[in-house]
Amino acid sequence: MPKNILISTLGLSWEIIPETVGAFFYEEGGMDFYGNVPEETVQGFRESARKVLQGQTIDELWLISTDQEKNPRSMSVSEMREHIVGWCNLYAPASKLAVRIFVLKGVNDIDSKESVDKFHNLALQVLFTSKLYANGGKRVVSLACGRKTMSADIQDAAYCFGCDMMMHVTASANPKITLDGSKNCLNGAEKKSIFPVELKPFPASDLFNDWYGGEAVKQYDLFAGNRFCGALDETTFLFENPEGVEPFLKKVEEKREAARHFYSSYWSSNQYSYDNFPIVYTLSSNAQQSLKDFKIGVHQDLRDKELKLLKTLPKADLHCHLGGVLSPKEIIEVAGAIEDELHDECERNPRFKNWNMQGPNPSESWKGWRHRLAKKLNVSELSVVAAYVLQFKNAPEKLDEIIYGQERNGGKDLRVEQQFVGIAQTVKNGETVLDLTPYESLGDLQGSGLLKHEKTLRKVLQILYRNVQDNNLKYLEIRCSPINYKTDIFAPRDVVRTILDEMKQAEVKMGIRSSMIFIASRHGKLKDIDAAIELYRDLEQDVDCGEAFKRYFRGFDVAGNESKRRPEKLRGKFQRILMDCKNVTVHAGETMPAENIWEAVYCLNAERIGHGLTLVERDGDLLPKFRDRRIGVEMCPSSNYQIVGFKDNYYPDQNLPDYPLRKYMDEKIRVTVNTDDPGMSRTDITNELLKAARLTRGGLSLWDILSLLYNSFEMAFLPYGEKMKLLNEMNLKVKDWLDANIVKIENGCIYEE
Repeated sequence: MPKNILISTLGLSWEIIPETVGAFFYEEGGMDFYGNVPEETVQGFRESARKVLQGQTIDELWLISTDQEKNPRSMSVSEMREHIVGWCNLYAPASKLAVRIFVLKGVNDIDSKESVDKFHNLALQVLFTSKLYANGGKRVVSLACGRKTMSADIQDAAYCFGCDMMMHVTASANPKITLDGSKNCLNGAEKKSIFPVELKPFPASDLFNDWYGGEAVKQYDLFAGNRFCGALDETTFLFENPEGVEPFLKKVEEKREAARHFYSSYWSSNQYSYDNFPIVYTLSSNAQQSLKDFKIGVHQDLRDKELKLLKTLPKADLHCHLGGVLSPKEIIEVAGAIEDELHDECERNPRFKNWNMQGPNPSESWKGWRHRLAKKLNVSELSVVAAYVLQFKNAPEKLDEIIYGQERNGGKDLRVEQQFVGIAQTVKNGETVLDLTPYESLGDLQGSGLLKHEKTLRKVLQILYRNVQDNNLKYLEIRCSPINYKTDIFAPRDVVRTILDEMKQAEVKMGIRSSMIFIASRHGKLKDIDAAIELYRDLEQDVDCGEAFKRYFRGFDVAGNESKRRPEKLRGKFQRILMDCKNVTVHAGETMPAENIWEAVYCLNAERIGHGLTLVERDGDLLPKFRDRRIGVEMCPSSNYQIVGFKDNYYPDQNLPDYPLRKYMDEKIRVTVNTDDPGMSRTDITNELLKAARLTRGGLSLWDILSLLYNSFEMAFLPYGEKMKLLNEMNLKVKDWLDANIVKIENGCIYEE
């Protein structure tokens, strides 16, 4: 029920309260505090009050007071309360005006900076609480009572949390108030000495809108929980800021200071160029500059400390292939999910039982090997892969050596970072070209070779979410090929149901939001793209998982070797996807010229481009179009370094080209940092941020890192409402990170324990 509340401070004299209350309570020909005052001096005020209160009266009187004791100059709080209640009972009896007094415990007078702050804190909380408690009713604030600092405090509180009417009482003398029940409290000699004055009201500041339904209500609503230390009686409350709760005044001042800095940041910029979390613009100019000056990715001896710092930031990964997330040790862990099934297979199949577990020779591909053996042993390729890797259960480092060692990688030991660079470069017909085969073969013991079983698929997803949670990742887009994981007993829709189930579990248990993207392989059969399109259309109508699928499924990714099929050749297939308004991202410009990127944008309406390394070739026309149309670029620093090869600050002697990330950021392109195939590339999202800095001349600043993270959340394939919610949540998490680190960053001691 709405309540109209009159709020005032209470000083040394109780008589000023009737001067305030009496402006609202009067009867025609009856009791009237201002009955002896010339009508023209009070009529205007009362007309305004009637309009504000919409013909209603004041329901409650809230007073804010110090814990003053009786002395020669004043009464105690209890005595003043008795006089105030007594007067209200005589002059406002019909309205049953409820009186509440909020007393600042242990503060007898406002006589120090500490007492000023404590009273200011209480005034703010009372006004905040009144807005909640009024429940749509009107609030009137009086500045007539108490010390000047008290009036200033309640005025400031009204500026923050609003009031519908503000008033003062002008007096040229100290009128004497009677309690004899007479109609008029002022005698004739005093009738011209006092009258109420209407002041300009304040609407509640928008700055605090998020507090009325958030954690602030739980902490600072004076009627929520045990916020009082005690009570003198049922109407007089003793207040003291609860131990362990930050003073409300501090929270308010921080919010206003942040707003001031945001305003300054806005007007100091010559153009709209905000490409970072809004919270960073609420920092002081010095703090903002500190973030811009603090560089990472330059000095190798700081690597571990920089990773530790980056790990604490909230992150998103928009480019992560499910078929490449496992390390060799994790491949063995996934194979263990079907160990019992392999034992059963051995019992049924002597040839499989007696197999010597020999891997392929260096000249044979893993895919050719597993296909050949599956046929020879009369088992599935999954059984071949799982049985083979399980022999390294107690020695995963040996499997690591087999996959990444020199024997299968042209004499390069890919476990050594300096050697795991530019491996796609090869010479054909006397010309250096890029061939993805050496990199793709690193994943042939996972992906479709390992995921064709519900147990292994679940285990892969559980490992993936375990890893991303450890890196403080909050949003993940998973790219997958359900058609490639199917078997006679594991249908594509069962594959999708399994993935959806693990996505839901991750959201509930870990707080990680996810989206699913189907891969359309340009190097595969065109009928597989048709099958993927039919699959998503069927799943949207599926009785069992249709709603979940529509919630998590976002669109398609064109992936695979760029040289096999240009984007324009897929336009016919993608017409159905575009007609359904699904999101589209396309691998382009990783190993092929910028023309592939142009085709991806103009033929397939790509909203994001995977890698986009050659976009710099057309910085005069196509690159600006990316900025204008806000097309995202999903960069994957480790795989870009490993496949193509770029300069790394840690290895300055390498003769390699510059990574285009800095160029894209300077051109205001919505560039993001992602993992691609984190298992195959021996990386994670935290390391990718550091790798991005390492591949940038002079490194990246913390401001740059935050901007890249903001881009990742901003470019997420999410419906508008969900994206805004996610961005708001991440903005608050970045605020917490800044609160914990910005002072250390400014002082240059962020790495000190």
